[in-house]
Amino acid sequence: MVMGKGVEEQKAGVDWLLKNYAHLEQHRLTGDDDVIVVDLRVDRGKDVWSLDAELVAASAKMLSSKKLSDAVRYFDGIGYPQSYGKPLLKQLFKKAANQNLLLAAVGDSRREVAREDFSHCVACTTTKGILDLRSKLVSSMAAKRAGVELSDAIGYNDIGAAKMDNSERKRCGMCGKEGQNMRCCAACGQVRYCDRDCQKRHWKQHKTVCRRRQEATAMTNQLHDQLGSLETGHNTVKWISDEGLGKFPSKEQHSEFTKAVGAFRTNFLESGLVAKMVWDHAGDKSVPLHCNIDYGDYVDFMSRWCDGRPGSRTNINMLVCLSSDLDKMRATGAITEVGARMMRDVFAKVDPKTHFSCCFTYKVLGPFAEVILSVPWSTHDNAP
Repeated sequence: MVMGKGVEEQKAGVDWLLKNYAHLEQHRLTGDDDVIVVDLRVDRGKDVWSLDAELVAASAKMLSSKKLSDAVRYFDGIGYPQSYGKPLLKQLFKKAANQNLLLAAVGDSRREVAREDFSHCVACTTTKGILDLRSKLVSSMAAKRAGVELSDAIGYNDIGAAKMDNSERKRCGMCGKEGQNMRCCAACGQVRYCDRDCQKRHWKQHKTVCRRRQEATAMTNQLHDQLGSLETGHNTVKWISDEGLGKFPSKEQHSEFTKAVGAFRTNFLESGLVAKMVWDHAGDKSVPLHCNIDYGDYVDFMSRWCDGRPGSRTNINMLVCLSSDLDKMRATGAITEVGARMMRDVFAKVDPKTHFSCCFTYKVLGPFAEVILSVPWSTHDNAP
């Protein structure tokens, strides 16, 4: 979030926060209103990279977005008059409501205040924004090192556009007529037809897609057989439109994804780290629980967690939801109807008293580089 003058200084401040975020985790964030403030102002001729990251982080100030007056007084004390600080902080706190803010004082150090062209301002971002950027960088760099092409379709909109609803699946692949007792293609078992005539007329168009459906089904079945995915190939691919098949991982992408899933299951699931993180969300364990974690978030977390300071709290971007949250998520657009239905299917396969479900994604490889695994609550006891 870059505002007003000093744009270059603000960008440099955000870049510093991005690179040195791990140092700031010694300041434990306990609520959505917590704000961390660092002073990155420097003398003329120097830049933020000349600062000692550990010292800057150690002297960071913890504030609350719910206590505007305290924040205004603090900034006034470090050289930002209330006439500047109050409206700015009020605007920033409002824009980032219910998010942890990271603020950086940037520009000229206070030793330069006598200069006529003295200038300093405030750079602002959120912990989620920083973690999102770190995740994308980690994922992209890992895929490139493996020589795997990145996907240009990685968002939830891409997933929604690539999936079919139930009425679309019941339509004839040739004429579009709906019906209940339709015949399926014997090869892929997923495209339906009114009769043999429609199927024969559609074969030239369907032939390439049919082969792609079979390949996609085989890839998904591999995850099911080797890694314990809750979804079989047929039940996954049958919901994907012909257009959506183009967003399915290539063989090279699938190979990279399979390796990532194996490492994730060993290092994150079987180690008990995930169960430990979501334990408190489960309540009495009578309501199904699900979490979503992306490859980049997982790898970035592990690197920061392994290097963490004693007493620090390593944060991770992770969506956790209960089965009771689905209707609300559907109403707010956080999940599509197809997605909600698939999640209900997942919840039905997991006994909430003994397990929870975890969806692992690798977004830079495309919207279908994902696998849903069942995780025993008992792994909680393995957590370090």
